[in-house]
Amino acid sequence: MFFDPEQDDHPRFNDLKNEKIRALTKDDKEVYDTVESLYSSGIIKGRLLAYYIALTKRLLVDLGINEDKLRFRQHKDFELAHYAKDCWDAEVYLERFGWTEIVGIANRSSYDLTAHSRASGIELVAYRTLKTPKKVKETVVELNYKILGPLLKGDLKKVEEALNVGSYTTQGNEIIVKVGDKEYRIPKNSVNFKEVEKTVMVEKFIPWVVEPSYGIDRILYTILEHNYVKDERGYSYLRLKPYIAPIKVGVFPLIAKEPLTTIAKEIYHKFIAEGIVAYYDEADSIGRRYARMDEIGTPYCITIDHQTTEDSTVTIRDRDTRKQERLKIEDAIKYVKERVSYRFNF
Repeated sequence: MFFDPEQDDHPRFNDLKNEKIRALTKDDKEVYDTVESLYSSGIIKGRLLAYYIALTKRLLVDLGINEDKLRFRQHKDFELAHYAKDCWDAEVYLERFGWTEIVGIANRSSYDLTAHSRASGIELVAYRTLKTPKKVKETVVELNYKILGPLLKGDLKKVEEALNVGSYTTQGNEIIVKVGDKEYRIPKNSVNFKEVEKTVMVEKFIPWVVEPSYGIDRILYTILEHNYVKDERGYSYLRLKPYIAPIKVGVFPLIAKEPLTTIAKEIYHKFIAEGIVAYYDEADSIGRRYARMDEIGTPYCITIDHQTTEDSTVTIRDRDTRKQERLKIEDAIKYVKERVSYRFNF
């Protein structure tokens, strides 16, 4: 996220300012507070950074990561890159690995665009409009085109741009200009660096960067570990959030006989037509089929039985509570659809 360092904010900061996080500061102090409070007290160094920390926390919890096993650890001074202003890691507690980083969120200042400008010779800047006119001093590059035109030919424009962004060094009577992987050596007397003062209403600046970096494989591993449940009877299931479960609903005929199988397949295809990933299964007992779905995190199972042929109702079973209720076929489809659709709340 590129931003103006003089306007370190996000238009939706107020939507997330009351999000509480468990923070471990660079001084090893554990704090549980809102991101607004942590920013106001100077612990989080920037409102935009605070916003992305809150956004990340809400996303991770929405994905199913246990909030009690989630914290945000601030990098100590010796850990920070020389250009970084502040950096926080989202860490989760895992049984095998202890506290483990899964997300890094860093304020990288203007380092990235400055480095790219120097390497490419292309000025990467943005502009801000000033409320009042401002006097500034600028270094203007004046080229002697009579010397450089014949020397550089078609590369003159690129060299001029590189000089304007400072992508050069001096060596004796030469200026060495770097454009990408190519170097140009030009006479020192062919360039005049002149300082001028002028009044401006618009000024350019190099944008700063807040970079959230998400370790997708670590996040997925954490979701699986935090949601694997083995109850007191030894029954195992995967308590995935319905909207991230690979299969949303299992569809089963109570027994693999007509007309139950035909009705079940029709319901299965209705789910598919609604864009809901369903799984049809008629093998083994109904209990074994429930267990197979529970083990892979399928949140709902629908069973078609003999009563279905009489009143077009089915039973729908909830994975976590294992409670069942009876609904009309269309109502059951609607019931599942409402619960497996993810609604952004940030």
